[in-house]
Amino acid sequence: MNRTVRFWSLAANYWWLIILFVGVALGLGYFFIKDIPPTFSTTTKVFVSSSSSSALADIYDAPYADRAAKTVLALINNGVTIRELSESTGWEQESLKKSIKSKNLVGTQIIELKVTGQDRDLILQTARLYPETLSRYLLDVQGDTSEKDRIKIKVAEPADKALQVSLVLWEYLAIIGIISLAIVIFIIYLVEIYDSSIMEESEFSDLGIEHLGSFGILSGNKGSVVVTDKKNSHAAEMLREIRTNITSLDKSKAKSIVVTSANPREGKTVFVSSLGILLSESGKKVIIVDADLRSPFVHKVFQLTNKSGLADFLIGKAEVKDIVNKTDFDNLFIVTAGSKLENPSDKLDEEKIIELKKSLLELGADYIFFDSPPLGLITDAAQIAKLVDGTIIAAEKERTKKADIKKVKESLEKAGAKILGSVLTKVKDNKNLYYYSSHR
Repeated sequence: MNRTVRFWSLAANYWWLIILFVGVALGLGYFFIKDIPPTFSTTTKVFVSSSSSSALADIYDAPYADRAAKTVLALINNGVTIRELSESTGWEQESLKKSIKSKNLVGTQIIELKVTGQDRDLILQTARLYPETLSRYLLDVQGDTSEKDRIKIKVAEPADKALQVSLVLWEYLAIIGIISLAIVIFIIYLVEIYDSSIMEESEFSDLGIEHLGSFGILSGNKGSVVVTDKKNSHAAEMLREIRTNITSLDKSKAKSIVVTSANPREGKTVFVSSLGILLSESGKKVIIVDADLRSPFVHKVFQLTNKSGLADFLIGKAEVKDIVNKTDFDNLFIVTAGSKLENPSDKLDEEKIIELKKSLLELGADYIFFDSPPLGLITDAAQIAKLVDGTIIAAEKERTKKADIKKVKESLEKAGAKILGSVLTKVKDNKNLYYYSSHR
């Protein structure tokens, strides 16, 4: 399957995880940054000149201008200047020194001073006092220098406003949101890389198994069969496709069929029950045998008692005619699991299973479905599968692992069972279909 399709399929399934992860990240981000004060910055520009009359009007040779600008640039963070400015503003010296940046604008006699800090008023005050403080210091260091050679500065562009240069809260949160989204998507991508579950029908062919169709179920009361031809045409159509494929794959028209899976709760029981209902509504006589003697469930689906059933027949306590139960559906009959047995596998006598199958066919059954335990856990299904016409492997979409299906296939082949194909259960591709986690 295309990795991109698999990825977006996983992302769609884990939408709640994405929302939760991003939401928690935003919540934590807001908690930690909401009290962080913003950072402001302002600039002032000074013009370097050697003229006493007008710094802006002075014209002199370029080399001298360049040296003058570099001299002023070197004196800007002088300890004396910083100390005086600190005394004037109340700003701690080391912090003040780190907050001031200066540079000579290339090709000009202009020096730009930038002051950054979290107190808007303080940085404005500092930027406005700095040229004055620096000018006084220049006078002191130049002493008796002649007026002609004296370096002076004049404000070319005053600091009239301070702009916020740090991100505002919503910008921080936007970045956190994007980063957290990227992280959770990366996690999902890693899951996709290492995920070996069945994602689509075509993947069964890689395992050498024919795919009979996909199956989804409708919402309804827990424990009830909810897919019938009358209740949902799309679900019924999916079942009809499976029925047609079973017939076309097996020219002898398999009548006795085991339905198994690799793991519990993969939709096997609801699938076989729904297929039985559909076939019975089309006029076929269907008998479903609950062969899961350890954890029976079919009787709950059809709301039947489980006092006497397959187990009782196997140990000789009941006849076949006594364990076939009617249902609310015409032509659909159920053999429940019956009494609880210790070591059920030991009771699955081949002669008894063959006798049961023969007797049910003599009762006029068009189809006999054995709802067996998961073959990935116990071997009961394989013991029955070799005695019937074919086996269908149910696999839950996006949960059942390919390795598990391969193991089931090998177990059936080793037992000499015929594999009719596979069914992908709990499919949610259609908006009208979804499943319960309790369905088996």
